[in-house]
Amino acid sequence: MRIEAYFQQLRDLVDACPVVQSSSITYDKRGIPEGFMRGEISFVDASVLHWREFVDVETAVERLLYVYHYMDARQQLQFRYDNTGHHKQLNPFTYPHHKHEGSAQRVVPSSAPDLAVVLGEVETLANYLNNGLHRRLSSSTLMSLLHSNSSSSARASCWSGVSKPSLNSRTSAPTAPGLRHACPTPATAERGSWRRAAP
Repeated sequence: MRIEAYFQQLRDLVDACPVVQSSSITYDKRGIPEGFMRGEISFVDASVLHWREFVDVETAVERLLYVYHYMDARQQLQFRYDNTGHHKQLNPFTYPHHKHEGSAQRVVPSSAPDLAVVLGEVETLANYLNNGLHRRLSSSTLMSLLHSNSSSSARASCWSGVSKPSLNSRTSAPTAPGLRHACPTPATAERGSWRRAAP
């Protein structure tokens, strides 16, 4: 794959995500198969995702460096995924991948998410907040639920109608308890895709 194709897939992903209000992303081609992306994505609830990736897409998408730093409207850290080589003591199986939940000091092992997974997590958090569920759950409980459900096979509605890049270390979007993915077509992505699961 050429790096330009990967850049386009990321543009399409951000454009298709229903909770994105605006974005500013810089794409820097570093060779035919390599590139560096840096950006800021603002969401409808005034939260912001700062992110960067350095990838090599020669045979498959290999993210050599990534950081996804998500802050709420008050500029408080909600989560940060990165693969900086520290916190080896957490889990040698996921090292160097880890997640900071709610503060830089609360670090948990994590698989390597991609931008689609992170946007799905942001969308899930936005739906929790919109439905008032955050009033009944502490921030750390909410983050733990999202983290513990990261192995679900559901994908964010941001993917609806977008061709998915084939990434190494792909994980699935977190699914919150009581919610299910309900976005089989691009039409439903326009109005959001998470809804309460039927009993």
